[in-house]
Amino acid sequence: MVTCPRKPNIVDSMPHDPSDRPVPTVVPDSDAIVTEAAPLFVAVAAEDDILDTALCTLVEAWGHRAGILCPDADHSRSGRPADESGTVIVVRSTRRLMEVRQHLRLRKAVIVGLGVRADDPRGIDLANAGRAPAELAAFLTSVADRLPHQSVRVRLTDRERQILTTYALGATMPETAKLHHIAESTVREHYRRVTQRYADAGKPIGNKAQLLLRLMSDGWVRPREILHAAG
Repeated sequence: MVTCPRKPNIVDSMPHDPSDRPVPTVVPDSDAIVTEAAPLFVAVAAEDDILDTALCTLVEAWGHRAGILCPDADHSRSGRPADESGTVIVVRSTRRLMEVRQHLRLRKAVIVGLGVRADDPRGIDLANAGRAPAELAAFLTSVADRLPHQSVRVRLTDRERQILTTYALGATMPETAKLHHIAESTVREHYRRVTQRYADAGKPIGNKAQLLLRLMSDGWVRPREILHAAG
């Protein structure tokens, strides 16, 4: 049996009470109803190396919940199945891939192959290279967007989207102002208005990384834009 000292297996930490429903709130200055969705759960199939924890930390930084999964461990102690509709499993070896596929409780999980071919039609295979983090982040966002009770996105104007996408993808405030031929104070005002809108919707933004995650989650930043910025 493989041990996972960092966190319990993901099947032990997932919500299963059907009465736990998201509470709707009204976005000020908007008729949109916002419901907080249960976060996406990402399981990292254990290889018992430092990358297990590193991947979990990275996934959590993107706003999802993460855990180290031991496919050959005894899951019966959880007493309940995983919420398979909201589970993505990252595998990094053929051995772990086979164990995941043979596990009945994980049969509906979406599989991501990192440096290994998983060939899951619902998943994605990524080369273990420099673009892998950006590609994985974009894929997880697309999966989270398909979950039930997903939040209605916060409204942005086309101009707000253009300016804040530039800023969120790595440009500084002065660089963003120069690229869009506007004053730096205008960039700050766009940032203030949009972050306030997210705060009113119960989705606060504290830094640039959180801004990017919110924009990705709402579909304002497209995967190809992330890949272009990473390249």
